[in-house]
Amino acid sequence: MPSMGEMESRVQKILMCQTWPFTVQCWAYVAGRTAPDSEAVAELNAVLVKLARKDPAIQQYLLSFGSA
Repeated sequence: MPSMGEMESRVQKILMCQTWPFTVQCWAYVAGRTAPDSEAVAELNAVLVKLARKDPAIQQYLLSFGSA
C-alpha cells in the first residue's frame, strides 16, 4: 500500500479495509455509482453506521459526503 497521505486519504483506505467483503460496494457507494435501493447498499450502510459509531474519523469522513 502506498503512503497513507492526508487524513481523508488515510480514513478512506482504512474504511476500505474495514468494510471487507463490501469493499467494491463501498467504493461504488462512495463514488455514487450504486443505486440506493440495492440490497448490497443496505447491508453496507449497516456496516458503515457501526464503523462510524466506533471511530470519529470515519464518522467525520462519511458525514463529509452525507452517508452516515
